[in-house]
Amino acid sequence: MRALVPGLALLLAAAPAFAQSGPSQFQGPGATPAPQAAPAPKPAPPAAAPQGSDRAEALAAARELIEASGSQAQAEAGIHGSMAQMAQIVAQQSGQPVARVTEIFEGILLPEFRARLPELLDAMAASWASHLGAADLRALTEFYRSPLGERLKVATQAVTQESLAFGAQWGQRIGLEALTKHREALRARGLKI
Repeated sequence: MRALVPGLALLLAAAPAFAQSGPSQFQGPGATPAPQAAPAPKPAPPAAAPQGSDRAEALAAARELIEASGSQAQAEAGIHGSMAQMAQIVAQQSGQPVARVTEIFEGILLPEFRARLPELLDAMAASWASHLGAADLRALTEFYRSPLGERLKVATQAVTQESLAFGAQWGQRIGLEALTKHREALRARGLKI
């Protein structure tokens, strides 16, 4: 259960970066690889981290970016997704129906996640503010509030869900294939498989 939460936090914190990345590198079986574009020019080196009142201004701008980019909504949705995964695991281990475990989790664990969501959002804001100044963060916020930025938020949610679904299936498939292929080598090293 604990292993799910740090991975979720990492995914949620990176959501705006995913939104600005190029086409998905995940392709289903038999898909034709996408043509590779010329490498992008190297970005300008990051500005020095803001200090003092500039830091406070950057943090405020970062908090606005998190809201405008949809990262806060993604974090909230991620909490529900994480709870659903944890409920399935606990239901299998405890022999309880998933619906019952979900009900229990929603009554006991979900309020804790909701109450502590500001910790995650503050950490995300601090990270953004340490890499970009207030002016850049405000410009990104303005973009996310534009019509194209709004469409990007919607598309990002769909692409993220599709990529996560494919990644889960891909990981299971590769894991099972690798275990089957290397079963004897693993057993020779003392693993009971």
